[in-house]
Amino acid sequence: MSKREDKPAIDGRDEFYHFILDFASDAIIPVDISGKIIYWNRAAEKIFGYTALEMIGQPVKKILPTGFKIDTEKAHFGRHFETVGIRKDGGEIQLECSYSIWDTKQGTFLTIVARDITERKKLQKELEKTTNWLRAILENANEGIIVTDEYDNITFSNNAFGEIVGYKRNELLGLNFATLLDQDGRKKVSKEIALRMKGKTNRYTLPIYRKTGEMRIIQVSASPLLDENGKYSGSIAVISDITELEQMRQKLQEYSQKLEILVEKRTKQLKDAQEQLLKSQRLAAIGELAGMVAHDLRNPLMGMAGAVYYLKTKSASKLDDTEKRMLKIIEDNIAYANKIVSDLQEYSKEMRLELKETSVKTLLRESLSSVRIPDKIKVIDKTVGSHKIEVDVAKMKRVFTNIIKNAVDAMPEGGKLEIKSRKKQACMEIIFKDTGIGIPEDILAKIGKPLITTKAKGMGFGLAICNRIMEAHKGKLSIQSEVGKGTTVKLTFPIMKKEEKVKFLTVEAKSVTPER
Repeated sequence: MSKREDKPAIDGRDEFYHFILDFASDAIIPVDISGKIIYWNRAAEKIFGYTALEMIGQPVKKILPTGFKIDTEKAHFGRHFETVGIRKDGGEIQLECSYSIWDTKQGTFLTIVARDITERKKLQKELEKTTNWLRAILENANEGIIVTDEYDNITFSNNAFGEIVGYKRNELLGLNFATLLDQDGRKKVSKEIALRMKGKTNRYTLPIYRKTGEMRIIQVSASPLLDENGKYSGSIAVISDITELEQMRQKLQEYSQKLEILVEKRTKQLKDAQEQLLKSQRLAAIGELAGMVAHDLRNPLMGMAGAVYYLKTKSASKLDDTEKRMLKIIEDNIAYANKIVSDLQEYSKEMRLELKETSVKTLLRESLSSVRIPDKIKVIDKTVGSHKIEVDVAKMKRVFTNIIKNAVDAMPEGGKLEIKSRKKQACMEIIFKDTGIGIPEDILAKIGKPLITTKAKGMGFGLAICNRIMEAHKGKLSIQSEVGKGTTVKLTFPIMKKEEKVKFLTVEAKSVTPER
C-alpha cells in the first residue's frame, strides 16, 4: 500500500475523532476531489454562518470564491495561504488557510483548515498605521531622537540628530554614542547611564562633536528601556542643539554683569556727586564765613600787629627782657592767627591752574631751598632728570614743601628722607619716604581732611590743600604709614595727551583716601 493509502479516511465511525474535529477552534472543512464539502464542524458554522446541513455537498467555492491551486505533486501537508471568505450574510472575512491531501480506497480528499483573521488583520492594519504615524513623527521631529542598546550603541536615529552631528543615518547605526564625545563627556554620560539603569529618567547638557570636529552644546532628555524581564536594555533620548541658546545665555550673563558693574559705578558716581554737591555747599558756606572771618579778624590783627611794632620801635630801650619776650609771643601768635585765616580762605576758594611743563628734579630742588633741613636729617634725591610733569609750578611747590616739612617734623631725632620719581603705565609717580615716627592707624584713615592733624599745633589745612591741588591736576595723593618705621607719600600724575591738556582747570575739593 502507498503512503497516501496509510492515512485514515474521514468517514470513519470513530466518535473520538469526530469529537476532536467538531470542537476544534478552527474551521475544518474536508472536500472531495470535485471540491464538494463532505464535513462541516462547529467552528465552520461560527465563522461562515452556515449550518452543516446547508453546506455538506456544496462546492467549496461558495465560501472561498477566489479558490486556490492544489498542488498534488508536492508535499501533502503544510500548504499555507491567505484568502477572502464569504459569510452567509454576504460579508467578507479574512482567512488564514492551510490544506493537506490524503488518499483512501474511496478516493483522494482535501482537508482545509481555516482561521478567521479579520480582527487580526484590522489590528495589524491599525498597528501599521500607528507605526507609520509614529515613524513619521520621529523622522520629522525638529529635535534629535536616538535609541541606544545596553552598550550605548545607536540602534535608531532620526534625521534631526543626523543634522546635529553631521552624519548620515546609516553612518550612525551601530556607532557608539561615546565616539561623539570628549573624555569629560564620556565620564558624564557613564554616570547618567548608571542612573538610567536604576530606572531613573535624567536631563543634562554636554558638548558633542560633529563629524567635522565642530563642537556643539546639546541638551539630553533620556529615559531607560526595559526588556520583558524588567532589565535595562538601552535608552531613548531626545536631543536638542542649544549651542546658540547657550551662547546667548552667556552673552546675557556678561551683559548682566557689565550692567551690574555699570549700575554700581553710576550709583557711586551719583553718590560722589551728591557728596560733592554737599561739600561744595559747605565749602561755599566756609568761603563766605572765611571772608567774614578775614574781614572781622584781620583788621584787629593788623591793629595788634601795629601796636606791637610801635612798642618795639618806640619803647625798645624801656622794655626789659621779659617784656620783649612777651611782645615776641604776641607777634608770633598774630602771624599764626593770620595764617589760619589765609589757609581757610585758600582751602575754600575756587582753584585755577596755570599749567607749565617742568622737570621733577628742578621742582624738588626749588622746594627744598625754601625749607630749613636740620643737619641730622639726610635728604636723598633719586628723581630722574628726564622726568617732566605739566603742573601749576607755584601750587605744586606748595605741595612738595608741605610734604617735606611734615617729613622733617616727623623726624625730631633725625633720619632720612628719600625722594624718587618713576613712570608707571600712563602715570608719573613722585614718592617721598621718611623714617619718622609714623602716623597712627586711626588718624591715617582721616588724614588729608580739614581739621585733622597729628601735630600739637595746627588746623590740619596743609594736607587738605595739597590734596585739592593734586585733584585739580587730575592726580592723587596717597599715604602709607607704620608707627615707628616712617611714612610714604605718593603723588600720582596722569601723563595726559595733548588734546587732554587744559590751560585752566576748575575743580572742587575732594577727600584723600590713604593707601594701607
